[in-house]
Amino acid sequence: MRKVIIIASCIVTVLLGIYAALAPGETLQARNTALTKCHELITRRLEQRDSLLERHLDIKSSLNYYLRAHHVDDEGYDMIADYNAWNDSIIASLKAYDNICIKNSFRPLHHSNIPKPYYVVALGGYWGEDGWHKGLPPFHQGTIVDSTGVYQGSLNNDFLPDGHGVMMSSDGCYFEGEWASGERHGFGFRVHPFHDIQVGTWLKNRYKGERLRFTPERIYGIDISRHQHEKRGKRLPFDWHHLRIVDLGRHNQKNVQGDADYPVSFVYIKATEGTTITNRFFLSDYNAAHKYGYHVGAYHFYSTKSSAKEQAKHFLKTAHFNRGDFPPVFDVEPTDHQIEILGGADKLLSEMRVWLNEVEHHLGIRPILYVNQNFVERYLSKAPDLKKGYQIWIARYSEYQPGIRLCIWQLSSTGRVKGITGDVDINVFNGYADQWQEFLSEGVIP
Repeated sequence: MRKVIIIASCIVTVLLGIYAALAPGETLQARNTALTKCHELITRRLEQRDSLLERHLDIKSSLNYYLRAHHVDDEGYDMIADYNAWNDSIIASLKAYDNICIKNSFRPLHHSNIPKPYYVVALGGYWGEDGWHKGLPPFHQGTIVDSTGVYQGSLNNDFLPDGHGVMMSSDGCYFEGEWASGERHGFGFRVHPFHDIQVGTWLKNRYKGERLRFTPERIYGIDISRHQHEKRGKRLPFDWHHLRIVDLGRHNQKNVQGDADYPVSFVYIKATEGTTITNRFFLSDYNAAHKYGYHVGAYHFYSTKSSAKEQAKHFLKTAHFNRGDFPPVFDVEPTDHQIEILGGADKLLSEMRVWLNEVEHHLGIRPILYVNQNFVERYLSKAPDLKKGYQIWIARYSEYQPGIRLCIWQLSSTGRVKGITGDVDINVFNGYADQWQEFLSEGVIP
């Protein structure tokens, strides 16, 4: 399928033929007219090339993000690495297009190395190398070409994609993975120009998300507040020396390889809320976490009842920040009603920028933005500077990872940690050991 793609549109040789065929006696005006048409055509083709190159470079950005945060043990990694190599070859070919176009021969670029035998399925039959055949092609493998695009792969008896296959849609989307009765169903990945890559599970043509494999190789952490210290009027101490994650939570089935038994690699502690609320356990938890060797960070819970600037001052005055600590976190999760009372989404986004800028200016590091999946879909899409300019920590309690470029995923609020009584928020860092070490060296408070 990948090799079927025409890297660049053919230069229409008819015009060139007209120019070349002009007899010596033809007028100079006719020659110039033909030459002008050739140059116009080449210019259009180069503009198309530039647009196509931009699309593949954007795809490259999404692929780099995926490969950076994943490991060869993750489902589909090999397929995506293979696609990345193919995308690199397309980029290289497009970059070389200038040199090819200026040759006198103006030979068109056309790659059509289709594995044979190949089949184009339509109207109850297929085209093979030796002509038209009725029924299904051998091994139920074939190519379907229609207005939606080109599919190549396994087919069922109704000539529908079924099994493993590849689809290049007419709008430029690429999908590779499993199909069932003409719909994407099972594991697969989808690449669309100027959109993030979608890797994971598809059910009846709908993308559900990436289903991570939770293993000891991943990096886990927790976030805590006063609620883990108080229950029914009693104070509950932590056994900081023996903290260990033993359950990822009850919300949805998690793809846990073996039994959950993971060390706690980082701890985020709530420091403040609004302009008046302070977590009275923050300082003791902060000191204890440092004492026992955990990576520590502080977060602020945003309130719509006071100005973001005053809230930033309250947070900076109350929380503690040492060199090597994790970036501060801005926890934003107001209800739709609260946003409406505040003045709408634009007002909220404006206030968010105020808090983020104030804290970054004071600490010299860009904060992490904590939001939930609903907030991303309803509001964050209106602020690409926030969505793409900040590391995202997202709360989503589905079994599927959020479809967004993120730093940390809060996958449950009902996890269990040895050494802490009751439910605890469980988080996973988006990456493996190499990315974790990079974050510890470059992503912490200087």
